[in-house]
Amino acid sequence: MKPRLLAVAVLSFVSLLTLSGAIQAQSTYPDRPIRMIIPFAAGGATDLHGRMLAARLQPLLKQTIIVEAKAGASGIIGTQEVLRSKPDGYTICCRPPPRSSWRRPESRSRPTIPSRTW
Repeated sequence: MKPRLLAVAVLSFVSLLTLSGAIQAQSTYPDRPIRMIIPFAAGGATDLHGRMLAARLQPLLKQTIIVEAKAGASGIIGTQEVLRSKPDGYTICCRPPPRSSWRRPESRSRPTIPSRTW
């Protein structure tokens, strides 16, 4: 493992341990229903995934999760509604990662072969 990646992992772990006391001091979360906004049309793959996720989370959190499909503008309308909501953890978004994150990162050690780049 690279030293920088190891340092980031250790710092993340230590910060989680430090924050765990502060989290326990707060009231129990969740104490009211959670809104899950899916920024795509109802009945699509993302909607079905979100509803299955909500069904699995409800018994774990012991709280109702209300699933809302807010379609439009390739997911921007629903995502903006989540971003504009109060940052208290009671409005969450279920959306797939952007396609640009699916690509495998290119290695610097691999040479570029012009005949294969097309």
